[in-house]
Amino acid sequence: MSKLNLPYGLNIASSDPFDSRLICANEASRFALVDSGLAYMGMVVFQLDSKQFFKLTGNSNQDWQHFEITLSDSVATDSSTVAASAKAVKKSFDEALKKEPKISKNSGFNLPKSSDEKIYDTGKLATIAAVNKVHQYLKQLESRINALEQSL
Repeated sequence: MSKLNLPYGLNIASSDPFDSRLICANEASRFALVDSGLAYMGMVVFQLDSKQFFKLTGNSNQDWQHFEITLSDSVATDSSTVAASAKAVKKSFDEALKKEPKISKNSGFNLPKSSDEKIYDTGKLATIAAVNKVHQYLKQLESRINALEQSL
């Protein structure tokens, strides 16, 4: 298979990862990217010896800036955190479920929260609690059917 050479040192059909410049062994190899013209502004590199990320903010080796990617146990819309832990996502999801929105033929979502699930209350189409009960019943029914099929 022939190689296709692209600008900035990218070679299609290479045995390297998609862009092997994203990982450098040490500072010297990171600086060599700029010196050889293979680096570009905004390029992010992981340096193996220091286990740190660097971003090129200019055109010279002095423009490499260290930055961190961290996990957080909270999710905030005004945060600059790149990722949140699974614990934080689960906590946000659980808090959202506590609000129990209701659907009405007349007014739609955001009706007052109540535990009233009378079948003859025609204003309410469903509550999360009622839907969860139906879901649990269907799961039990499915497991019973599976058990019967296996016994046959």
